[in-house]
Amino acid sequence: MVNVSPATLTFDATNPDLAPAVAAHANATVSWQNRSSIPGRWDLMVRADSASFTNCPRIPVSAVTVSCVSAVTNTASSGNCRPGFTLSTAPERIAGGNQTGATFSYSVALSFTLADNWRNIAESSSPCSLSLSYTATVP
Repeated sequence: MVNVSPATLTFDATNPDLAPAVAAHANATVSWQNRSSIPGRWDLMVRADSASFTNCPRIPVSAVTVSCVSAVTNTASSGNCRPGFTLSTAPERIAGGNQTGATFSYSVALSFTLADNWRNIAESSSPCSLSLSYTATVP
């Protein structure tokens, strides 16, 4: 079972005329366990559940950049983080690595940045929220 905290991302974007134009950030941690002792490759995928935000339908998910901050296992080995990319509704690999026979828990820290400019400012029904789906594959 994959555990995600928080399960839904919420952004409060600002109007650049009223506040400094600073990108809105959200962080999440994805963790899971695998009791198999079979060595092999593990991967974590992420995708947006819809093409736009709840409460902010004119803001596309492509306004969000996904970055992997860290990927670690219980054996203190690190996974490989993919460089930041634009979020979409298609599953994208965010992190991965090699499982040894002693590996059984995984934790990936993610950062999400919403481009904050006139094209993507929050609408009057802010905050803007976005549901994501994660898939962890293990040997």
